[in-house]
This record gives sequence, structure tokens and C-alpha cells, in this order.
Amino acid sequence: MIGMVSRREVEFAIDEITVTGAREAVLDFTKPYFMESITIVSRAPAEKSRAMAVFSPFTPGVWAALVVSVAIIGPLLAIVNHFTSFCLGEKHRFSTRDFAFNMFRNLVVQGNLISSARWPLRCIFFSWYLFCFYVCALYSGTLTAVLAIPAFEKPIDSLADLLRAVKEDGFSPLFIHDTSNVHILKEATSGIYKEIWDRFEPDSGYVFSANEGVDKVLTGKFGFINAWLASEIRISARGKEKYHLARQTYYPQRYGVALHSGAPYLTVFNKKLNPAGGIRPHRQVEARRDRKGVRERRWRRPPRRSRRHHPDASAGRLLRARSGAPRGILRSGLRGRLLQRARQEGA
Repeated sequence: MIGMVSRREVEFAIDEITVTGAREAVLDFTKPYFMESITIVSRAPAEKSRAMAVFSPFTPGVWAALVVSVAIIGPLLAIVNHFTSFCLGEKHRFSTRDFAFNMFRNLVVQGNLISSARWPLRCIFFSWYLFCFYVCALYSGTLTAVLAIPAFEKPIDSLADLLRAVKEDGFSPLFIHDTSNVHILKEATSGIYKEIWDRFEPDSGYVFSANEGVDKVLTGKFGFINAWLASEIRISARGKEKYHLARQTYYPQRYGVALHSGAPYLTVFNKKLNPAGGIRPHRQVEARRDRKGVRERRWRRPPRRSRRHHPDASAGRLLRARSGAPRGILRSGLRGRLLQRARQEGA
């Protein structure tokens, strides 16, 4: 479309054309008629597999500590047993293997088959039983929570999330070729823009339309960087449940009408467009309509409620006739007492 305007095959083009420095060098652009922020479109996060859910309650460090504890407790009990037997002059009955196996049984809630009357062994047994109780309670509670709540992949909600997905999960950023989004990241000299651009692969990361970019998102691990409204319209047409739109937006881009260089009606477009974007007459009509609505709401009186069929209307008239009380008293806090007195007199 840009080429058609530059070759003067058409007079002008209006189709979500972003204003960039390279385009302004060969074409004339009107004032921006619309501005919108940039967002990231990715496929909807999938539910994580639960094949390894039994190991999810604890971190690898905790599992390593449990293995070391089971490996140490058996020899420790055997050493204490040998020492107490030597001091008491008795023969020890249990081997290191027996102690290790029974302590593992305690950890997996299978009970202990070893009993001893020696207090050093009993103290170690009690400490191990308490340790196993805490471990089992934490494991069972955390595993229940993990299995009850479905876990999903982490969504891409910002540029930082996209950079993390590129580094850790093998995602690739997508851009529409020769748009302002490309120039913003390409010209960056530092920060997150430069980090994303350094990992960009032009062979697979360029598309030539928003429709192509939204469709390509579903074919692999891609994060499509595009205008928010254009992306919202396209994913709504294809099914929102298939996509995820980032919650954070950044760097608004400008849309302008592209005309060939030296077009005589450039000033006509600019007169109809205000600096903030939009057509002047349309905005003026909307402004007048809003002001008129405000005035109507300001001077409109609320409808007066009729008391003709109110259940207390007859009692009120009877009360005013008998007591001669003015209307203002009936509206005060004495109304209840006056009504009560009228009922007593009628009785």
C-alpha cells in the first residue's frame, strides 16, 4: 500500500498505517488521526501436566535434605546403640540396616518395629517421629492444594514476561514488517527494548499483516507485538479463548493518512483533523450533544410521588382534622406519637 502511494497509483491510503521516519522520507503524512498503545498477543496459557505432581510439594533442596536425613539417621542410631551397649556391657541386637529401614518406615507412615528401653535411643526416636510428623503434614497439605487447583503456564503480560519467555521457554517475538514497533526496538541502545531486539530472528519473526501475525501465534511459541485495538478485534473474531492479550501496554503509536509527496490536499486533511486525532465536526457534534444532555439532567426535576393511595394518607388526614396539627409537624419526628394518640382516641 505504501508502494502504491509512492508510485502515485493511488491518491492516498488509510488503513492503520503507522507514521515512521523511513516512511516520512518518501511520503507525506497527515496529522495523526488515531493513537493507540502497543500490546503483546500470545496463545492462551495451557494447563501444566500433573505427571510429576507427587514431587511438586517440595523444592529440590528439601527433597535432597530428606534423602540426607534418611541416610544419616540409620548410622547415627547404630553408633549410639553400639556405644550404649559397650557402656552397659550388653550385646546389641540391631544392625545399621535395621535402624535405617525402620526410620524410613516412619517417614512413609508405616510405623517402627524397633523398641528399646535405653533413653538415648528413645530421645532420638522421639525427635525422628516429630520430624516425620511435620514432613508428612506439610507434604499432604501442599499436595492436596496442588491437585485441587489447576496450574497453568505463566502468561505473557509485559515486555519483561516476553523477555523471560524468550530466554527460558524458547518464545520468539513477532513484528509486522517495517512498522513503528520495529523501529522503536531496532533503534534502542539499551534497556529491555535492546535485549528483545538482540534475540529477534528476522527469518521467522516478520509478518506482513496483523491477520497473519495473529494466526501465526497459534502455530508455535510466539509473542506478537502489535497495536491493542487491532489485536483485540482480530482475536475476538477468531475466539478469545485461544489467545492471551497482555495486561500491560507500552509506547503508543500514531496512525496517519499516507499521501504522495507534494499532494495538494494535504492541508485539507489537516484542517479536518485536530492535533489530538479525529474529525473536527464529529467531535464538535458530540461535544454539543454532551453539553445538552448535562443541561437537561441538571434542570430536570424528579417526579413528585403521589400520596393518594398511600396507606397512611387517610390516617394523616384524620389526624390533621382531629388535632388541627399543621402539615410541618406531620413531617417531623412527632408523627409516630400523634398517630398513636389518634388511634387511642378512635378506640
